[in-house]
Amino acid sequence: MQKPIDLRRVTSPLLPEIDEGVARALSGLQQSWQPSAELRQHRRFGTERDRRAASTFLGMRYGDLIDPDRILLANGTQNALLLLLSALGHRGGTVLVEAMTYRQIRDVAAMLGLHLVSVTLDEDGLVPDALEAACRLHRPSVLYCIPTVQNPSASIMSAERRGIVANIARRYGVVIIEDEAQGLIPGHAPPPIGSIAPEITWTVTGLSKCLAVGLRIAYVVAPSAAVLRDTIAPFEAMAFWYVSGVSAALLSHHVESGAAVELAKAVRREASDRQAIAAGLLPSGMLKGGQGLHVWLSDPGASGDRARAAAFNASVLVRSASEYALDGDRDLSGIRVSLADVSRDELADGLHRISDVLGRLSDR
Repeated sequence: MQKPIDLRRVTSPLLPEIDEGVARALSGLQQSWQPSAELRQHRRFGTERDRRAASTFLGMRYGDLIDPDRILLANGTQNALLLLLSALGHRGGTVLVEAMTYRQIRDVAAMLGLHLVSVTLDEDGLVPDALEAACRLHRPSVLYCIPTVQNPSASIMSAERRGIVANIARRYGVVIIEDEAQGLIPGHAPPPIGSIAPEITWTVTGLSKCLAVGLRIAYVVAPSAAVLRDTIAPFEAMAFWYVSGVSAALLSHHVESGAAVELAKAVRREASDRQAIAAGLLPSGMLKGGQGLHVWLSDPGASGDRARAAAFNASVLVRSASEYALDGDRDLSGIRVSLADVSRDELADGLHRISDVLGRLSDR
């Protein structure tokens, strides 16, 4: 029996820079940190030092430094989304999402009593006509989207399409929550929507893909410092979203030393190398790459569930389109294949198996 290979989890690849950088950061903290002071207080919003470090790190993506007063640190992306949708939505209200999207957004919406409405996707992301029609019909308060390395389709929305989406949201008074889970991975992605339309956009950059999932930190960039304070004020005393003091101090030191930026660049290089491996092993006609830590394979002749089952029979675990569709449509084509959570040798083995089973499906 073949060894099972799990290509479902998208997270940062294991690199030697992680151990080296964290070891240096811990050593630096030992010299300068005062646990008796730091651990006896909450780190709501993050300290001024944390937010300055966040501005420095996010400069990799934005090109310019962001006003640190526009930034808060949250205890991971899911907590950030729970916080923002609690603040920006209202029970029974409508939130627009992409037709296939991050699976946990459904759980968050259900907890908050929000109604999700899907918007059609094409290879460039949200379809403008479908977005405008949804805004006109449903009068949503929020649009949640993943323009850069979309989950699961791996598409990267063009700068032109981002501008169109932003203008539609402006016209209908819709606030955008932009999930930049892999925003720092591609080498040349267009600027975030938060750069194009900062006055209506909240951008969430989780660090599990570009640094390490165990940090449990997300950087949230608000439209302005005033909007941030006013929006979060009702939740300031609710500690569920507060970042861990130890993680925040470690991360800030990591950024200040330059090690975090170097690690993010190393992850970017590794992602590019693994994309090249995928391009060399998978059927080119089915492969929808992008420049991130996963790929999307779509065969119009077979549903995603069927392709996932065929991969499972070859001892490879992947995710099907139906897992990301709002209505769980089992006839949708496509599987998501992670490139990052296994060694390169295991990845090549798993991709060989997937290519073989997809080829046999297409021949039927």
